[in-house]
Amino acid sequence: MVRKEWVVDKGENDRNGRYAVEPVAANGDLHAIGSPLASASLGLRPAEAFDRLRSGIGFRLLAAVLLFSSLVTLTLTALQLYLDYDHEVGVIETRLEEIGRSYLASIATEHDGVRMLLSGRVDYFCEIDAALRSALYSPEFKGVTSVRPLLTIGDRVVLYPFLYKTHADLAPRLAAVLREMKGEGLLERYRQEALEK
Repeated sequence: MVRKEWVVDKGENDRNGRYAVEPVAANGDLHAIGSPLASASLGLRPAEAFDRLRSGIGFRLLAAVLLFSSLVTLTLTALQLYLDYDHEVGVIETRLEEIGRSYLASIATEHDGVRMLLSGRVDYFCEIDAALRSALYSPEFKGVTSVRPLLTIGDRVVLYPFLYKTHADLAPRLAAVLREMKGEGLLERYRQEALEK
């Protein structure tokens, strides 16, 4: 207690931090307030702790480990970022090449579509099967057997013949004849004969 009062009374600083400063009246004109405005903790100051650590081998070892681990982490992160970037660039380039090879072409007629298939300019061609068969039956594509359907989308479309109204009385007789021909297999036979010619 004597040391505390002596340091404060003399106006000296306690640089070692071993003693706490209490509110003490420097002269008789001042009156001490019972509640403090601030408090101080006892113990080492950060500067002293740093000075003590810096002088030992432990601090040097800790600094070396932290520096080395930071360098390794930075190097591995940079390598991983580069590898990810390189992989993604490769994926994008491959996809762009695929898009370039499989561009959609505008085809005006089924004849143009068959020509493009046969020349290798397109890999597949979508068309109504009746229209495509009609094109394949033309003299230009006679004997072509490499064009074949890949898949059929939707239900089969049934085609009905129509007559102009002035010939409406022929419709029942024509329907009966077509049913009879279909039942005997004549329609399919005539279709096959037409394909062979």
